[in-house]
Amino acid sequence: MVNGRILFVDDGFEKNTDPDYKLLLSSKKKLDEAGYDVDVAYNVEDAKQKLNASINLVILDLFLPVDKGGIISENNGKNLLNFIKTNFPKINVIIITGKAVSLDTSSDLISNYGASYVLSKDSNLQEKLIETVPTYINPPEKNRD
Repeated sequence: MVNGRILFVDDGFEKNTDPDYKLLLSSKKKLDEAGYDVDVAYNVEDAKQKLNASINLVILDLFLPVDKGGIISENNGKNLLNFIKTNFPKINVIIITGKAVSLDTSSDLISNYGASYVLSKDSNLQEKLIETVPTYINPPEKNRD
């Protein structure tokens, strides 16, 4: 039985030379083993193509390129978050980032951009996701208007 569909958006999945590559793969594997159907998107355009009402949760890296080979920017992650909340308002979004995140930044992402939760991308990411995902994943019927 599948516990839900997750779209995991991080450009680190695309390059096995990315410092986060192994961490991301092991995090995806833990979610797969926990019974989630996890699809991966590498950039903003890839994520937009894969987003639909059957997605129960998005895990979103804040610093993303718009497209393959594009410039990585925090604004790209915020813009994608805005797109998700505008077009799929019932899908929760967990932000992950390798940058230090202040309490003010986390609060801003949650209150002004609609993120559900913010996690730092560190060696404990797998455990944090396994603990956090069940709280924020929505059943499919809740994602439809």
